Amino acid sequence: MDQQSSIFDAFYGLQDYNRQKDYICTHVTQKNTVTILDEETMTPKKKTRQVARKFFLTVDGEKVQVCKRFFLGTLSVGHAYVQHALGNAQDGVFSGQDGRGKHTPGNKTSEEDRRRVRKHIESFPCLESHYCRKSSGRKFLDETLSIKEMYRLFTQDCASEGVVPVSSSIYRQTFVTEYNLAFHKPKKDLCLLCSLYHDAQKNNTVTPELEADYREHQEKKQESRQEKTNDKKLAQENNEISVATFDLESVLSTPCNNISQTHYKRKLAVYNLSIYNLASKEGQCFVWDETHGRKGSCEIATCLFHHLKCLPPQVKHVILYSDTCTGQNRNQYVAAALLQAVQQLPNLECIDQKFLTSGHTHMECDSMHSAIETAKKKIQVAIPDQWHYVIECARLSQPYTVHELEFGDFIDYKKVAASTMRNTKTDAAGNRINWLQISWFRFKKEDPDTVFFKYRMKDDFQQLKIRGGRRGRTPCMTTELPSRYLERQPISAVKKADLMDLCRLNVIPQKHHHFYEGLPCSLSAPDRLPEPDITEDVDTDEG
Repeated sequence: MDQQSSIFDAFYGLQDYNRQKDYICTHVTQKNTVTILDEETMTPKKKTRQVARKFFLTVDGEKVQVCKRFFLGTLSVGHAYVQHALGNAQDGVFSGQDGRGKHTPGNKTSEEDRRRVRKHIESFPCLESHYCRKSSGRKFLDETLSIKEMYRLFTQDCASEGVVPVSSSIYRQTFVTEYNLAFHKPKKDLCLLCSLYHDAQKNNTVTPELEADYREHQEKKQESRQEKTNDKKLAQENNEISVATFDLESVLSTPCNNISQTHYKRKLAVYNLSIYNLASKEGQCFVWDETHGRKGSCEIATCLFHHLKCLPPQVKHVILYSDTCTGQNRNQYVAAALLQAVQQLPNLECIDQKFLTSGHTHMECDSMHSAIETAKKKIQVAIPDQWHYVIECARLSQPYTVHELEFGDFIDYKKVAASTMRNTKTDAAGNRINWLQISWFRFKKEDPDTVFFKYRMKDDFQQLKIRGGRRGRTPCMTTELPSRYLERQPISAVKKADLMDLCRLNVIPQKHHHFYEGLPCSLSAPDRLPEPDITEDVDTDEG
């Protein structure tokens, strides 16, 4: 066994394909077998083999003949390996070449097929991130897509062209390895602190500081939930109190249909702010498309003001719940709008704006969005106006009320805040205000120059004096409110081109072509996501 191991090590120690084949040629001899005649017929008998071989191994410098089985076993090679070496031998030396890895596999994907896959992937519009972060080159595909769906569309295209599609694994491999693309997932209210804490728990790395932060976070979550439950009960018992939750739905892309060509084109963004009354269960939807406004604080504030004007005259106290999105809900511009409303609307005496704990903001208005998402799967939408019908059909027993807004309806509450709220930074005690941590605002008709606020639901109110301690009259709450937009806002030129392509293909019915032809566009308008992606952690005003 020791000699066998030594021979084995010496053979593989050659570390060269040709030298190993030379070893075989010099340790195996062969000669043609003798032809034997049949005694009766005097014809050559059929040979069982054409050559006779002898096998040798070198032991202590001498060649020792061994049987074939022992020879193959010692060198750990097969019959075909020896056959190939001897078949390519000249004068006892191997004259062949190592062909391993040099043959094109029979199942190798052709470059033409690769190009077809790339062309298909690149046919889908990909957008920059919502906040245009320069640090990442990743672009995003429509949220309705997936690699599986894209491959399904690819096979349809191949069938129409009469070509055989590559496998789904090749399509996926090309997508993953050659492109920096992701499928857009709208930013949700994820709780980063809870995720961090639970991960640390699994790894036994929870620090005292993290434990304290998590416990306080859980207390705030319970406080806000209980507060909403209590307020809902108050509204059910007293018709002078109105309690509602509000939130923006994920972007409604238009046109919305099941036609495959739609996947390959950019679509018009339509926004919907839903407001749900907890006592009456009435739902209001404020709808506009991206040419009439963005989805920032001024647009949200305008919708809230409209909602307050629509309340029954007996309502004196309004309580509004929302998530903590600073760019849309928790800022001085919405505060200015609510301060304006409580002063101007004669029936209102007090408005409370309360915020659920970040990461735990499931609200009743979310059921409206779920119903609308279900309804849109059954109804094709060609133009923004048709979302009115979809939303009304989303709940048949008590249809949601739809308010369609245009650019002239939106108020510039940034200008209103600048003229009425001279102080937004320090409270009445001289402490700096942390707007990001406020959980409750209160606006009272009897205190026109004060915004009351809390950092915790259980705390006492602190005061923000909007005059900033200046003497004199309270800043005027003018009834003449400045417009946010003087005209419709342009979409990107590439989006306009895509929409016109859908018209040309009659994916959009001809009777609606005039609407799309009239959309304003600009080469300078950004071509990016209509809302933040789940990977983006920036929270800024979008209006």
